[in-house]
Amino acid sequence: MKRNILLIIGAFSGLTIVAQNKIDIIEEKRPINNIFVTLLGDASLVSINYEKLFSLSSSCILVGKLGAGYHGNEYKNGSISSVLTIPHHLTCNFGKKSLMAELGIGGTLFSANNYRPYALYPIAGFRIQPPLPMMVNFRFFVILPVGGFHGFAHRISPVGLSLGVSF
Repeated sequence: MKRNILLIIGAFSGLTIVAQNKIDIIEEKRPINNIFVTLLGDASLVSINYEKLFSLSSSCILVGKLGAGYHGNEYKNGSISSVLTIPHHLTCNFGKKSLMAELGIGGTLFSANNYRPYALYPIAGFRIQPPLPMMVNFRFFVILPVGGFHGFAHRISPVGLSLGVSF
């Protein structure tokens, strides 16, 4: 009985080691975190953002982002208030080297007393994602406002630029 239990544990240990080796081969040694500033795009004039990268394969990375930004001032009923934005996205990035194509979906939450305080949009662009930590990352993207931009549509830039550091 003890021999059978040890044999089963040994067999599963061998499978676990093999599975870990396969994951190590797929995953790249590139940094998995980004901090960056975005100008325009994401329904903000300027925002600071954090991204987490998840390697799906050697040529595909899933990226989740959350940030805080500033859209401008809202004039309503004779008063002026600043509009805080909370941009976020989930994108899939394709490429084998540092230059990657990006496709995904994003959204921005507005702090203003707006008719619709949330905007949703598809994202397409490209990024330079460095292979080593503490290197500069760059991103150029286009958004297509789909819904929720009432009252802000005339002040939304469909293009954006991001510049930051990977770690």
